[in-house]
Amino acid sequence: MSSLLQTVSANDGAYLADQWIRGDHACGRLLGYDRKTNGRIHIGITRRPSAPLVEVGARLSYDVPGVARCQFVGPVDSFSNVGDKVVVVESLEPVTPLSQQREHLDNQTRLHVATQAARIALEANRRHVVLGGIHPDLLWVNKSDFSVMLTPRFPVLIAVRERQRSTGPGSWPFSDIGPFVDPMMLNLWFATATTDAYHVGLLVAWIFSGQHPFTEAARRNRNDWLTPMQEDERDLFTGPPAIGSILDRLLVADPAKRMPIDEVVSALEETSPSLTEYAAP
Repeated sequence: MSSLLQTVSANDGAYLADQWIRGDHACGRLLGYDRKTNGRIHIGITRRPSAPLVEVGARLSYDVPGVARCQFVGPVDSFSNVGDKVVVVESLEPVTPLSQQREHLDNQTRLHVATQAARIALEANRRHVVLGGIHPDLLWVNKSDFSVMLTPRFPVLIAVRERQRSTGPGSWPFSDIGPFVDPMMLNLWFATATTDAYHVGLLVAWIFSGQHPFTEAARRNRNDWLTPMQEDERDLFTGPPAIGSILDRLLVADPAKRMPIDEVVSALEETSPSLTEYAAP
């Protein structure tokens, strides 16, 4: 453990980080553990937001099946050496990142994973919760049964610093794969249910193709990712045609014209027989 990580703690030492996932001491994602239970945790650390922490905590402290439990939203401990930062702490079961598993999965398992992610978004919608952060870096898979867990809160936390719709550099989606954001709702603090549906579409496209569905956007420099993407042309999808048909109705810039998340779930659930018949080129 590095000397820096020894001092990244929160809630009077209750939560301690021991491994960086991505980022640095100013802003990033880490793994750590709950010193009371010794359970693993996912930690997002960023600069103090402009909104009051009580407001941020209320936004992020929700309960949705399939979403890691939020254990803490608040400042880092005063004895940490990372400055005036805040963290969001989510519980983490024995899982591995989807980004490390995707290429080893067959299409039926990919469909299983994608459908679970869509069901989680649907359940969130039913509970009037907007997840905001849905992309491969925030989706975890249990190797034994391929059950899915999301840790979506960190992108929403860092988006609080900008209280208006972004038109330029904004909150970092923390993905090397590309910008997993709604082109009409670039600030995730103001994300909507249709935003979650769009994010699911981006995720499904990546699960089956292994690449971001908008190559031009994915090739941009990080600070240019969050420029409006509504004029970008989506790449030709070469995966299963049934999945392509769903993406055609879902990855639409106009939120009013997108397939709603309940229909996305139904369409994915009905896709399994056609995947059995599909032979990849």
